[in-house]
Amino acid sequence: MRSVVLLIAVSLLAGATWADEWSVEPREATIGDEISVVWTIEATEDRQPLTVELGPDWGAFSILQQGWTVPREGRDEPYVWTATIAAYEIGQLELPPLQLVATNESAEGWTSETTTIDIVTVLDPEELTEAETPPEIADLKPPASLTPEWGALVFGLGVVGLMLIGALIAWWLQRRYAARLAAAPPLDDPFSRMPPHEWAFGELQALLDQKLLERGEVVAFYA
Repeated sequence: MRSVVLLIAVSLLAGATWADEWSVEPREATIGDEISVVWTIEATEDRQPLTVELGPDWGAFSILQQGWTVPREGRDEPYVWTATIAAYEIGQLELPPLQLVATNESAEGWTSETTTIDIVTVLDPEELTEAETPPEIADLKPPASLTPEWGALVFGLGVVGLMLIGALIAWWLQRRYAARLAAAPPLDDPFSRMPPHEWAFGELQALLDQKLLERGEVVAFYA
């Protein structure tokens, strides 16, 4: 396939004859072939084209790519717009004229030529009779549909659910059977959660409060 190049450039000096160069190659192609179009116009300082993007459709054709090439500063060069076009239906298809406007609103714009391109079928002509009509063009790449795969997600959620159930069972067993499952039963605290020296002084004070010594019960006091 040949790449499609659309070249647009502006005219010569003001008052001079504006020279256009227009070519389309090839004039006969099959569906999807790239077609090269060249349009060249020289410009002057007072009459220059507005460099805008055209398309994406151009009549029965699609513009596949495009871009501008502008004159370098101080050089007497044309403006150039490149593009790639292709058609996706059979028949003699017409390229409508392109309309370009000048950056100076008072200056005249440009109109390209009208070109007819013959888009032919890729089938063997002998297979088509006069009574037959050209076949419809099917999609080159129809939309694809993929069935969701839920297996991995279901498996992962199942594992997480089992872990949560196991954690709940372990927590319930620990709450219910912690004392039975302990290595040794808890011992009674003789000091009632008090420091031993405080407990001892408290017991001595209790003996003194009984006044055993004052009553002569010395043996009972020391016992």
